[in-house]
Amino acid sequence: MFSQFKSFALCAVSALLFAGAAQAAAVTFTVSAEGLLASRAAETAFLASLGTHRSTETFEGFVAGSQGKPLESASVGSFSMDWAGSGGACVGKLGGCAAGAAILNSTNSPFGGRFNTTPGGTRWLDSFDARIFTFSPLDNVNSIGFFLTDANDAGGRYDLEVNSDLGTISFDDIFGGGLSNGRVFYLAFTSASAITGITIFSNSSADGFGIDNVTVGQVPEPGTVALLGLGLLAAGALRRHRAA
Repeated sequence: MFSQFKSFALCAVSALLFAGAAQAAAVTFTVSAEGLLASRAAETAFLASLGTHRSTETFEGFVAGSQGKPLESASVGSFSMDWAGSGGACVGKLGGCAAGAAILNSTNSPFGGRFNTTPGGTRWLDSFDARIFTFSPLDNVNSIGFFLTDANDAGGRYDLEVNSDLGTISFDDIFGGGLSNGRVFYLAFTSASAITGITIFSNSSADGFGIDNVTVGQVPEPGTVALLGLGLLAAGALRRHRAA
């Protein structure tokens, strides 16, 4: 396993490659170092880049155990299971694997390793092992950030697609041969144009993830602000590495 600093450096390179592959759209993708403290620091930097032009969904206002196709959030957009998983821990739980993404807490979750990231909160949005999971944000959003928990630990390899025509990034390029149970990261996307959707494709019918604290917003100069935030996070990681 890479050290926290080396892991972040790899993620930073992946982000720049992704931005280069989609130059016309100027999409920038960043992912924090692993761990709740690093993820929250990345969220803080992302929120600062948006100022007051943002809205966050914590899922605390939803009923635990509810499912939907899609699940609608008035503050950020909608979340949908476009292709259900099968054969995993979702079988026989709540409405079943095909009933849609679910609002879970530690009591009703059939999955180990996925958890709430909201300070003082209890709930999160779960993919419920969806093979294809899509977030459709509100109109005129060019920045999206969220916590991702327990990804890539049961054999699944995820590909993530932004707007279906702006490019695809492979989670395998970042996470390599897989992660152990219960890992958490903060992912952020910023585009020169409106982001109309983020889709996560899994190649496993029995591997999923949790999502929490989804923030959408607008950045006046997305490329400059996003790269600045990436540089600040990298500098912080370097300082922690040197101090260790």
